[in-house]
Amino acid sequence: MPAESTAMVLPPRGIRPAAPHGDGAVVVRAPNWIGDAVLALPAVAALAEHFAERQVLVVARGPIAPLFVGLPRIAEVLRVAGEGASRLVTARRALAGQSPAIGVVLPHSFGSAVELASGGVRELWGYGGPLRRLVLDVALPPRWLRRRHRWESYAILAAAVTGKQVPERYPLARGPGDVAAADALFAEAGLVGDGRPLVGLVPGAHASSRRWPAERFSDLASRLAAGGARVVLFGSSGERELAARVAAGADPRPADWAGRTPLPVLVECFRRLDFLVTNDTGPMHLAAAVGTPLLDLCGAANEVVTGPRGRASEVIVHPIHCRPCVKNRCAYNLGCMRGIGIDRVHALVSARLHDRVLAAGGG
Repeated sequence: MPAESTAMVLPPRGIRPAAPHGDGAVVVRAPNWIGDAVLALPAVAALAEHFAERQVLVVARGPIAPLFVGLPRIAEVLRVAGEGASRLVTARRALAGQSPAIGVVLPHSFGSAVELASGGVRELWGYGGPLRRLVLDVALPPRWLRRRHRWESYAILAAAVTGKQVPERYPLARGPGDVAAADALFAEAGLVGDGRPLVGLVPGAHASSRRWPAERFSDLASRLAAGGARVVLFGSSGERELAARVAAGADPRPADWAGRTPLPVLVECFRRLDFLVTNDTGPMHLAAAVGTPLLDLCGAANEVVTGPRGRASEVIVHPIHCRPCVKNRCAYNLGCMRGIGIDRVHALVSARLHDRVLAAGGG
């Protein structure tokens, strides 16, 4: 699991570490997507540890902010909302009175850099670009992003700022209320104490090019249940209709928790699973971060750059000429996703569950 990873990113050569003046705060602008935010945790943890004698603030979009609440040495998580100019205004308000000495812009976007600049940050670090160079004080070469896993890209920036190596680790705070909420969901569905394997399914994703067909998730749920597993569907509030369709097509009907698991609760639910089958999406990275064994059904995404981390994670692809296209819409009838057959997926999941039973001494 990633928590036990020995991966390490070293400081890049030729970059002098930050030496902020005064006692101003350090502000870290978090990525905007759930998966990217998870992969940024090693960088955020390294920055918070290095600047332990200063206030370390995280600026994040509202839906992402809970991932950083309660992390060690993070003084406050400031939330921004809206798009464009409105988000710029909320960022300026959030940073009002903070007088930040240094800002680290993790997202590779011009707008995120402008947000911190508008908040009065004295020295801005990030990856350069045609426009971003106009805002950043220290701009790392964008070519360093090529062919690197996303967690490494964030970690290199943190290593440059601190002058120290950045280990791969994924701290996720555990709130008693979140643990209790997850316990209540499992108890409500009768998924406690019967000894049967618990398998989660994530049939949604932010783009259609990253979704395995819903009917195959239904078929998989039915096959797993026939083999003795208990199945739970996960998804956002916007994916309730999709999850309901998957549940209705399965026999027996699995538990459907779409829209019922805020991010911290979702993490606690994943900790309790024996296995997760998921499209390439944000929740996948949450599960990998806590070491949940999983199978990533990877279509348009580039698994080299954004694949799940950890020894318990496995990626399945159907290689065709156009993948990975990293596009949200497909022009070829989703050949990369439809090419991942139900028999193949079921066989892989069944084998992994069998291995877990053997490892646990279950015969």
